[in-house]
Amino acid sequence: MFSSLAVGLFIDDRQNGLLEFLVAEGFKPEKIFYIYAVSYLLVSVPIDALISGILGVFIHNLAYFVILLTNSIGISWIVVPVSMYFAYLQRVTGSSRSLLGTYIGVGLLFVLIYSSTIVTSETEVEEILLYSGIVFLVVAVLLTILIGKNFSSEKLIS
Repeated sequence: MFSSLAVGLFIDDRQNGLLEFLVAEGFKPEKIFYIYAVSYLLVSVPIDALISGILGVFIHNLAYFVILLTNSIGISWIVVPVSMYFAYLQRVTGSSRSLLGTYIGVGLLFVLIYSSTIVTSETEVEEILLYSGIVFLVVAVLLTILIGKNFSSEKLIS
């Protein structure tokens, strides 16, 4: 949910000329990209932590807090740089309501859900979910860094 808000804001700001203004004022495109990514994290992490904590308490197992938190932040964080990069590559940015990155995130979620149904042991399911959450977080950080390095002023304002 928060990923589509951050990416929608990026798309709307690009269409309204705010990104062009920021580049003209001396902001580097890489810094602009990171500002949007950090704004997503500032909103998403506390709320995801609260929801994961509440669910962990209801289940009476705080290990689920870590599993839920890493998976929810990892999957939704992957959506942010991918969606912003697709919007960045488009000459005429489409609507901010249908984001390709959101479909990627939903696809990852379904893969995660169906991969956990193959295993029969509860311990193995927890391990798969924990390791996949860590992998999602690492991939999200790497995507954010690598995609941020590829932003250029000319492409951002065109």
